[in-house]
Amino acid sequence: MRLLLLLALSACLHDHYTCETDSDCDLGAAGRCEADHHCTQLDTACPTQRAYTPHSGAESGVCFAGQQALVDPCAPDQPAAAPNGCAATVCNALPACCATMWTEACVVEAQRTCGIACDTRLAITATRGARTDQWLATTRNGTVWQVTARGSADVEAYVAPAPGGTKPRLASIANGMLALDDVPVLALATDRTYEDVTSTDAERSLRDTLSIASLDASNGQHEQLVDVARGTMRNLGGPAMRQIWGDYDHDAFPDLVAIAGSHYDMLKNDETPAHQRTFAQVFDSFVTGLSTAASPAIRSLAWADVQGDHQLDLVVFGDSIRIHKGAATGVPDIATTFDCLPPVSPPGMCGAGSGSNDTGSAAFSGAVLPEGSGAALLAATFPARGLYVIRDATGSSQVTPLTLDGNLYPNSAIVAVVVRDLDGDHALDILAIDQQLDFYVALSHVDPTLTHLVQVSPFAGTLTPPGAGFATVRVSTSGALIP
Repeated sequence: MRLLLLLALSACLHDHYTCETDSDCDLGAAGRCEADHHCTQLDTACPTQRAYTPHSGAESGVCFAGQQALVDPCAPDQPAAAPNGCAATVCNALPACCATMWTEACVVEAQRTCGIACDTRLAITATRGARTDQWLATTRNGTVWQVTARGSADVEAYVAPAPGGTKPRLASIANGMLALDDVPVLALATDRTYEDVTSTDAERSLRDTLSIASLDASNGQHEQLVDVARGTMRNLGGPAMRQIWGDYDHDAFPDLVAIAGSHYDMLKNDETPAHQRTFAQVFDSFVTGLSTAASPAIRSLAWADVQGDHQLDLVVFGDSIRIHKGAATGVPDIATTFDCLPPVSPPGMCGAGSGSNDTGSAAFSGAVLPEGSGAALLAATFPARGLYVIRDATGSSQVTPLTLDGNLYPNSAIVAVVVRDLDGDHALDILAIDQQLDFYVALSHVDPTLTHLVQVSPFAGTLTPPGAGFATVRVSTSGALIP
């Protein structure tokens, strides 16, 4: 009798099954081994569609949160944050940061509201024709920059810290090899050009996952998810040469917006009957306005709360500026559009004729500047040199030109804009980059109005740009906490 009692007690005390691989999880539907070595199964009553299986100790039957403790609030594209400390403050303003994914919008909100200081890290890819220059630039104060020349790669970009890590990693793809912080990690197909790489927790698994966009020799476009730890990858389908992840439909899974030429597709993250995440097109839109010679149709995308309603809106910068206003239903609405020089909405005929370089026509790059409730747009024009702030972008619209002081290259257009707290004073600053890779910086502690951008030349003496400057400058932005 005593032996039976001891065995029974032992069974009760050790009702705690652990797993190593998904195949170990055979209770319920779509078993998955989580990072904590407990099994989850399909449960449509949970926001993440998963709950812990029996024999998971105190977590048995509990919904899988799919959140992680936020270690580096300065790095975007991380999994959803557990709502503690700084993350709780951010998620009061932007619930998606804890419900779906920690995006650049979350980073900027953290810098505004959490009293933290981050360094700023830029991976810069500048292109003109067949020439491509790649650089890293870092700063702690927005004035002094350290720059490092990089070798040739198809693509370089900062991605999220590794699970348990505290700093962003530099991802690069060259000669069919994916490297993280210059350490080769996975051989890829060699019959294509790689266009973009970013982190994403698309499956809400907390696994180290990258999304890679590529173009093959026949111009076929590919989108793939890479599980870094397992060295596996799968195709998503859908066109993509540039990409950005964020929540549109408020279902706890990040959705993909992919650029293909002048089009951008919103691909909804959904569940297949076989319980695998799939990405179905919700809308296919394109930037309007005249095409502009030597400028890509779309330069950049951004998720931001432009309306101040705690929902993320999608902003597209290219031949025109378009805003798709987020809604509680998650259904894309008709975009607000800006075009012409200076930018106006609704745009009319920008010039006297219909050519791409008519007086008043423009293409745009830009960024979003949160201000109190809502956000303004920073719109840089091309080919004419100009930088504007657009307030009340979804209403009456107030457009104000900003001053670029110290014009060494007065005809060089601004082709990239970054908004971050560059100097650690818990207020946002502006960085604009022109075709010569000259920097223009507005620091809020020097100019609280952020209306005058002062020239900084971190590449002086180390770089000779093309005669007409670079046509495109792509900037991947990240950072780490300053102790």
